[in-house]
Amino acid sequence: MAHANVLSLFEGVRVVAVCDPAPAARERASTRMELEAAYADYDRFLEHNLDIVVVASPPMQHAEQSIAALRAGKHVLCEVPMIYSLDFDEAQRQAQALADAVVAAEGSTGARFMFAENTNYWWFVHDWQRRIDQGELGRIIYAEVEYVHNCRSIMAHGDGTLTWRASMPPIFYCTHSLGPILALAGSRPVRVVGHATGTETDPRFPAPDMEVAIVTLENGALVKVLCGFKVAREPSHHYFSLYGTRGSVETVRNQPRAVGHFTDGDVQRMSDIPFSYDHPNAPDGAGAGGHGTCEYYMIADFLNALRADEPMPIDVFAGLDMTMPGVFAHESARRCGVPMDVPDYRAARRR
Repeated sequence: MAHANVLSLFEGVRVVAVCDPAPAARERASTRMELEAAYADYDRFLEHNLDIVVVASPPMQHAEQSIAALRAGKHVLCEVPMIYSLDFDEAQRQAQALADAVVAAEGSTGARFMFAENTNYWWFVHDWQRRIDQGELGRIIYAEVEYVHNCRSIMAHGDGTLTWRASMPPIFYCTHSLGPILALAGSRPVRVVGHATGTETDPRFPAPDMEVAIVTLENGALVKVLCGFKVAREPSHHYFSLYGTRGSVETVRNQPRAVGHFTDGDVQRMSDIPFSYDHPNAPDGAGAGGHGTCEYYMIADFLNALRADEPMPIDVFAGLDMTMPGVFAHESARRCGVPMDVPDYRAARRR
């Protein structure tokens, strides 16, 4: 519903149908929006007269449903994470199949794909990009990012059965952290080493408590990514720090604040720098997605790219760059920290 609410804000866009196997979800959507139909069956849903499909189902369905929509000639906006399977070989198969499906759709029906990483659209990320473009930080050489959020309350249904979050390796959800950093560094991941803690905070839920990845980028920069979704940590937080050859910037934990460390000649200085998740000049209603204004600007970029027939701001390959380091980091941790190369799925376009 978050994306449906935001899409409804744009002129010339109308949400006409939804699909969900849960009757209560279909009824809720139908009550809130003037829909033409609400489907339980995804194949029937794809037969509806649609231009765009937003894939916002549980993540183990993202690749399969995106591929089906592309083959049906629909543009796709796919939620995070793009790839999800606890079987390492199957996750790699999904990634390759999705890359191939996007390339095939572009050449046949013209259907397009965008990865819906909303954190790339936080305002402070745009401010840091401006500082990089102006040379304030120099060349990016290192970053540390964290997403820590106690999600135990949504790891089980009311009847005690577990949700997909209970088994999800936390590093699978690295895209919220890695997405902005890859964009700011202007590079892609090539190698990853992963480590994981045990399952000690709440044995009901089988996923590791915490996972950490060290990601090497193609330009030589290093990124440390920490994710955990069962530990006692309130409030939840995202943390970003970015180091360059001339300066660094970082957010401040539990405060709506960021600081910068800059080199002016031989003098180094530290100062507060502007910080906000939300865009200061956003139009009324832009927070309808539930995470501030980021979904509004993400969907605006998606629609503008479709209408102007321009490259997607976060295409399937950028999305795989954000997603697959988590898959490989978890496998690395399972193999006691062995380094693993991250494929470049752009070969699907070059074939």
